[in-house]
Amino acid sequence: MKKVFYLFIAITVVNFSCTNETTTQATATEERIENYTELIERGREISMSAQMELLKNVSTAMEQGGPTNAIGFCNIHAMPLTDSLSQSHSAKISRISTKNRNTENVLSNELEQKLWQYYQSHWTNAKQVDTVVSSQGKTIYYKPISIAMPACLKCHGEPTVDIAENTLALIDSLYPNDKAKHYKLEDFRGLWKIEF
Repeated sequence: MKKVFYLFIAITVVNFSCTNETTTQATATEERIENYTELIERGREISMSAQMELLKNVSTAMEQGGPTNAIGFCNIHAMPLTDSLSQSHSAKISRISTKNRNTENVLSNELEQKLWQYYQSHWTNAKQVDTVVSSQGKTIYYKPISIAMPACLKCHGEPTVDIAENTLALIDSLYPNDKAKHYKLEDFRGLWKIEF
């Protein structure tokens, strides 16, 4: 049943995407149906590996110097770490959000906007729904990210309630266009995006 639901999501998202490319994208998705389960598994493996590596490093930074140290780590090391993981998995790994901290982690096209709207409006039922789509000649895996641990709120929660003043000041100085605050536990935070 889950596989059918994932397939439905992929085909739905593709069918609602760009007007001129709908037929081409739907056909490309249908051609990949036999590989769909394999791509889902590979996407899960890569996203889990990336998530574990980032969490391990951020947790170590938190233990060594609290949230300000974790913010400093993310500012310097998060993107290079993701790039390194991309090379080791032979796939382009990124995280995207409408409430991004890093200016590079934005939604890049109409398909991602529609996918984002789906997750946002169906979050209670969509927390565990990942999908693979074919878009603009690329096969891309998406998996939702939530605010899963109370420690996440020390950098992504409510300013002055969850985020300490010194941490907030550092975030504002390193990320002047930051939008990644005001989250609560279990909120929809973003999407893993893995381009095969």
